[in-house]
Parts: sequence; C-alpha cells; structure tokens
Amino acid sequence: MLSPAVSGSGLTFAMPDTSLEFMVSPTNNIPANYLDSSTYQTVDKMDICFKALTYAALASFVLALFTSKFIGIEMIGVVQVAYISLLMINLLHPFLSPIKFINLVNGPNTAFQKDRLALTNPLPNRITALEFLPPLAYSVNYSLILLLFPPLFSLIFYLVAKYYKNPDKEQKEKKSAMFRKWSELALGEWGLTVIMFVLYNCMTGFAIAMFYYRTSELLAFSLVEAVIIVAYLVAILVLFKIRPKFFGDYKLGFKNDNLSQLHYWLLSLDRILLAVLLVSANNSDYVGFICLPVPLAAGIYLAVRRPYDHLYNTVRQILNQVVVFVLLVIYGYYRTVVTYLQHFTNGNDILPFVVLALLFGCVIYNTVFMVKYWWDRRKEEIERTKDEKMLKEVNDLLTLESSKPERGMRRGRNVPESPKMSLLKMVGERARTSDRKK
Repeated sequence: MLSPAVSGSGLTFAMPDTSLEFMVSPTNNIPANYLDSSTYQTVDKMDICFKALTYAALASFVLALFTSKFIGIEMIGVVQVAYISLLMINLLHPFLSPIKFINLVNGPNTAFQKDRLALTNPLPNRITALEFLPPLAYSVNYSLILLLFPPLFSLIFYLVAKYYKNPDKEQKEKKSAMFRKWSELALGEWGLTVIMFVLYNCMTGFAIAMFYYRTSELLAFSLVEAVIIVAYLVAILVLFKIRPKFFGDYKLGFKNDNLSQLHYWLLSLDRILLAVLLVSANNSDYVGFICLPVPLAAGIYLAVRRPYDHLYNTVRQILNQVVVFVLLVIYGYYRTVVTYLQHFTNGNDILPFVVLALLFGCVIYNTVFMVKYWWDRRKEEIERTKDEKMLKEVNDLLTLESSKPERGMRRGRNVPESPKMSLLKMVGERARTSDRKK
C-alpha cells in the first residue's frame, strides 16, 4: 500500500492511496522472506564458516595427493554429496544457503555462464540454482580438462624413460626404471584419482541431461563429453584389474584378497548409483529417504568385509558413510516436512549447524587418519628396507661360507654342516619369509 498524501508534500496531497501487487519468484532457491538484522548476521557468519570448510576440504585433498590419495578421494566425496544433495530441497533454509559455495569442490565448471541466463529452464529452481542444466556441457565443462593430465604426464615420463641417456649403464637403467614407474603411476593411480574426483558431478550432470532432456546447440558437444567420461571410467577400471601395480595407494591400502583389491569398483558403483537416484527420484518428496539404502549398504559392507589393510581406515570410511546417511536424512526432512514458513520453528534452525559440524568433523578426522596412514607406511618402508639389507648381507655371507672348502670334503668324507652355516641359512630363510609377507 502506497500513501502519497502522508508525505506532507503539496505535490502529493491529492493523490489517492495505491495498492500494488506483484509476484516474487526467486531463482536462487532461497525464500523471499523478510528477515531481521540478527538473522542476516548469522547468515554472514555461516557464509564465512562454509567458505572456511571449502578451503579446508580442498587443502586436505591436495595434502592427500602426496600422502594417501584414496583417503583424500573418500573425504572430498562426502563434501561433494553435501552439495549435490541440495537439489532435493525446495527453498533452502537461510542459514543453509551459503553451503552452495562449496561447489568449488567439484572443480571449475563456469563455461557458458552467459548462455545459461538466456535459457528457458524446464527444471525446478532447486536444481538450476546449483548450476545444473541440460545438456551435459552446462553442468560439466572445465573440470574435464583434469582428465587430460594423467595420460599426458604418463606419456612424458614414458618418453623420458625410453630416451634417457647416461654413459653409466647402471645409472641409466636405474633412472629409466624410475621414470617408467612414474609413467605407470601417472596413468593408473593419478588417472583413478582424477576420474573419482569428477565422478559425482559428471554423473549428476549426465543424469539431469537424460531425465530433463532438451535440444541445444551444445547437444553434440555434450554427447562427446559423455562418451569421453564413460570411456575414461571404463578404461581406468579395466586397467585397475589387469595392471594393479599401476595404482599405488589404491592397492597397497587394501587387503590382498580379490574383492578388497577391487574395492574401488564398488566405490565407483556407489557414487554412480547415488547420483542417479538423486536425480531420477527428484520429483518425489521422499527422494532423501529413497537414497538412504546406498550409504547404509556401503556401511554394512565395510563393517562386515573390512577391505582396508588398516582397521582405522575401515572405521574412517564407515564414519564417512554415516555422515552421508545423516546428511540425506536432514535434507530429506527439509524436503518432506519443513516448509519455508517453518524454517525458524521446532528447532529447524539448528539443523544447518549440524550439517556444518558434520562436514568440518569429516574433514578433520580424515586429515588426521591421512597423516597417520602416511606415517605408518613410512615406518613399514623403513622396516622393509632394513629387512632387505639384512637379507642381502645374509646371502653374501652364505655365498662366502659356501665357497670355503671343507677339510673333510677334500678327503672324500661327508662333513656335517657347520653351526655357523646352519644359523645363516635359518636367518636368511626368516628374512625371505618376512619379505614375502610384506
């Protein structure tokens, strides 16, 4: 209601009161409600906290690249789920709205921003507000460049190994072997790291492109993207089976039985299934609860099978699945029970703080276990080096003792093996047995 007469101006005293009605339709999936200043201050504080969470998660992931890659991939996956699962909530709680900043953990996908603004979107705001649009190219673009680096560096290391020159033959073989190993790890270990990093975002974008199909000038480009993603994933998973030595941490961190050694096949399936379920069941108010069997089944499998070589890594990954389970319950509760008018009633304003605490806790305990695993591996490597050195010394002594002629043998008599020789053989056998177990 506008009342020009109350202004006291001689120009408006005769103007009648006027009513103006208009529809507010937010495109950012945040309700257009009046909020008091204290609420805005809390939103600003939550914004700072979620930014700190994002940077902490990315820093921990970078640290994992040089310590234990599989722990970093599993940690960042939880934070990625916290973001992509937002597509199930209609009108975010104001305290939860800053969580959209953590989109950075999915990699850069900001191409075609101007084109997005011109689109007539057939999707709900809860999806488009997260910058997911059909076809695939709008959702996944720059991050796919990451897929180029592992095979590129693998090729570079391979060529260096092949054409490395050194007049010292022994040094040449040693350096060539080192570069060949780097080439193998770049192709396998780093390739798996990259595809697992982008998998949640790629599968979510791919599912949205399938279930909300629309024609576009980027359709052909999107089809090429889809073929590259699927081919890359299949190639890496096949290589994971036939060339296990290419995958470093992803093999050494797990038990030696076949199922444990192929654990990342199951984890890939877990991520694909959860992303597809989030999109395919998105029109149902119960989408959050429909997705619950995925982390629940994964947690039960981990508890029963214990595929990791160290028990604390099994416990760590079970905790990750618990965090995902609770996040889906909270998001599902918001979708099913809470309307935007109830955001500040019945304790509903506490849940965003629970989400923040869960994610911070996830980053912290994964980082702690990451450092512990790196330290344990370092100690094992030192012990292995000591055993190998002892084995070499024992073998040298055995060779030396065997080369000494026995007096009895010169006279044609069989002489019992000396105690010294027996002891050396026993120590050597134990060292070899220990080396085989490791």
